[in-house]
Amino acid sequence: VRVKGAAPVAKGPVLVVGNHPNCGLDPMLIAYTYGRPLWFIAKAGLFKQPAIAWFLREMHLVPIVRAHDNPDLSREERAKANRESFAAASESLRAGRPLVIFPEGTSIGERKLMPIKTGAARIAFQAEEEHGKPLGLLVQPVGITYSIIHEFRSSATLYFDEPIAVDDYLDRYR
Repeated sequence: VRVKGAAPVAKGPVLVVGNHPNCGLDPMLIAYTYGRPLWFIAKAGLFKQPAIAWFLREMHLVPIVRAHDNPDLSREERAKANRESFAAASESLRAGRPLVIFPEGTSIGERKLMPIKTGAARIAFQAEEEHGKPLGLLVQPVGITYSIIHEFRSSATLYFDEPIAVDDYLDRYR
């Protein structure tokens, strides 16, 4: 594992946003290199069984409801669940916890970037705005590449970019 670029944000609220080429390894590599406890956004479908849901929450996973995972819910039910998910993510950040999200929303096991969803930006702005005073939230992009994506024990490189202060963009957001 090679780590390049900026240093991972050592303290305070940070939203770590990364590409997601390998669903199993990406979260572990970020956790390994970050050097402090992290919370991770995870699809709500993983939390259906109570015992598993408890375990996942203990492992610092925060469920997020994705519209395409819940086609049976009405538009209003999805919107309500989505608001609750975003509120939980925002609360984690307001509590000063570092939160990791993969804005592609899925992992396909290929060396290409999938379309980016808006959830990361929405979570960041919501957390900063609802805090009432400057939260100091940073967004730190992370790029992950594997030398051979489907081969166990291939090398991986994580490139941490400079953190972006969300407060600098609040006026544009509003």
